[in-house]
Amino acid sequence: MALIGVLIALSIRSIKQQNDIESLKVEKASLIKLNKAVKQTFSLRCLRRRSALVPLNFQAQSLLRRSPSFTNNW
Repeated sequence: MALIGVLIALSIRSIKQQNDIESLKVEKASLIKLNKAVKQTFSLRCLRRRSALVPLNFQAQSLLRRSPSFTNNW
C-alpha cells in the first residue's frame, strides 16, 4: 500500500514539473521575441544617433577652446 502511495505522489510531482517546464518554454519564447525587438529598436536608435553625432575630434577642439587654460596650438 505504501508503494502505491509513493508512486501516486511521484506521478503528481512529475505532472506538476512537466506543466512548469511547458510554461517556462512559453515564457522563454516570449522573452526571446521581446529581446530581439529591444535589440532591433536599440540598434535603430544607435544608427540614428551616429548620423547626428559630431566627430569626436571636433568636440574635443570645441571643449578645449572653451577652457580658460587653452593655448591655441592648432
